[in-house]
Amino acid sequence: MPKFNLNLFEIVFTEWCRSVLMQLFCCLLKENPQFDANRCQPFCCDVTSDCLTNYLAESSADLATVIFCLSAVHPNKMVAVLENIHSVSEVLSLILFAYSRIL
Repeated sequence: MPKFNLNLFEIVFTEWCRSVLMQLFCCLLKENPQFDANRCQPFCCDVTSDCLTNYLAESSADLATVIFCLSAVHPNKMVAVLENIHSVSEVLSLILFAYSRIL
């Protein structure tokens, strides 16, 4: 009988949950009566492979939230991810993040 890699399952399941929850969050945000599409553009993407300028104009974001997202990024891709976020950030914008890595 083949062995099942539980760690791989946990990673795939966790990423699926994050993806589904983020899509749900974006939908709930857009359905809120106070939501203004001229002021806020929520979207889901993979910051390690999707170019953020496909979603937003360069230097147009006042605020980026990447809560518990950077801890899922491989250290080799961290600089590219931060450059990707920087590409859509205004000069005096805020980037909110929480970083935790379990070793």
